[in-house]
Amino acid sequence: IFPESTLQAATLVAERIRTRVAGIVFPELQTGTGITVSQGLAMHRSGDNIEITLKRADEALYRAKTEGRNRVVVSGTATTE
Repeated sequence: IFPESTLQAATLVAERIRTRVAGIVFPELQTGTGITVSQGLAMHRSGDNIEITLKRADEALYRAKTEGRNRVVVSGTATTE
């Protein structure tokens, strides 16, 4: 949750998190195995309650997972990877 942020700024932060996590090497894991992050973003719309906003973010998260994981999906837009 990024209060008083633009969707563009939140997407940049989410992408930074995604790429940094994907770049971490965990010696405990088998070679070639890593951890990735899938994220769903939604901008709060005037007139919507928080539950609606969170539902749209959750739907975007599941889109990210079904479309290949390790990506950021913004509610109502195409995916990024």
